[in-house]
Amino acid sequence: MLLPAVLLTGCLQRDPPPPAAVSFRTCDRAVAPARLAVLPVFLAPGVGRGAAVIDEALAAALRELAKHEVVTVDRPTAQRLVPSDPLASNRIDGHALLALRAATGADLAFVSRVERFASFDPCALALTAHLIDCRDGTVLWSATAHLDGSRLEVQEDVHLWHHRTAGEALDPVGGWKTVLVSPSRFSRYACDRMIGTIDPNARRTVLRIPIVGVVL
Repeated sequence: MLLPAVLLTGCLQRDPPPPAAVSFRTCDRAVAPARLAVLPVFLAPGVGRGAAVIDEALAAALRELAKHEVVTVDRPTAQRLVPSDPLASNRIDGHALLALRAATGADLAFVSRVERFASFDPCALALTAHLIDCRDGTVLWSATAHLDGSRLEVQEDVHLWHHRTAGEALDPVGGWKTVLVSPSRFSRYACDRMIGTIDPNARRTVLRIPIVGVVL
């Protein structure tokens, strides 16, 4: 039985993240087939509403991962079902999870929080996300990304990502550097890198940024 308030534990323990661009914890249950409800991002104090472009990027990255049936929850519905930011308090109301499951038919919930979002040249963001089992509140996967477009390793990784996803021939003017000045494209890059850590069997040796994780 779900408790009225569920501490967000399970595959995740809320230790300080290691010094990495992306840090994560995951487990085999995180990629078991299930319907996944994606909530709009919660915004930390001081983060502007422009960070909402991350919503579309997260949903697109999750669909491309192709491990779950992804459904998005509009912001008014999300605010009614999950009114407070669970990542700010490290706690989520068990009744809210059950209500979300009833409304969407999803066994999993994707909750995220933007800590920093710079939409100017170059773009930068800090994002935390959890994949939660709606039935018991277990965190199946969690990740934190700190990606700053002014850093050389991020620029090199953006170049690699752009080449593999778009190709230089498809974007001859500016090429990969346009990602660094486009909030929507930089968000998609960041979400691709973060969401890629959900799969415990994914290969991560070809990236240019440090990614540190634990598979349980």
